[in-house]
Amino acid sequence: EKLIDLLWPDYTESSARANLRRALADLRQAIGDHQAEPPYLHISRETLQFNTASDAWVDVIAFSALLGIKLPINPSLSPNYSMGIDQLEEAIRIYRGPFLEGFSIPDSASFEEWSLLTRERFQRQALQTLNQLAQAYQEEGEYERALPYAWRQVEMDPWQESGHRQVMRLLALSGQRGAALAQYEACR
Repeated sequence: EKLIDLLWPDYTESSARANLRRALADLRQAIGDHQAEPPYLHISRETLQFNTASDAWVDVIAFSALLGIKLPINPSLSPNYSMGIDQLEEAIRIYRGPFLEGFSIPDSASFEEWSLLTRERFQRQALQTLNQLAQAYQEEGEYERALPYAWRQVEMDPWQESGHRQVMRLLALSGQRGAALAQYEACR
């Protein structure tokens, strides 16, 4: 019911259910779900779930698992950063950009709201992870290793001052005083 409301909010329930059945049949055909062992999807009259026991790889699931986030995402949860730096770096390698970038359903305000909130949540988690990595390398005195993570924060969210401050601090600590001052001027 929630999926129907999300994708076909202005349709009658019977039309929306028919659309969902057709869309799921097309999806299963496209991904080879009937041939997969185990199948990629668990579908019943009441639920639709991705089968985590299948051999499919999904970036959102991998990113969330690396950060210790259970799906579906609870907005009140923040990533658990007690894991190792390798795990955080792998999560950042997986994060390639905004969630469902370029995909929208114009006639569904509820889908647009859901995708926007999910996109913002994943971006916030990626920014927190980048900050954590830059901070960890800074504390180890590895400023050159920290800088790419700080720069990526600035690229992802140029209006967030904390990313700019981190870049300036790392540039200064690595002996690049002129670059730190130039970054200050760019931020100012």
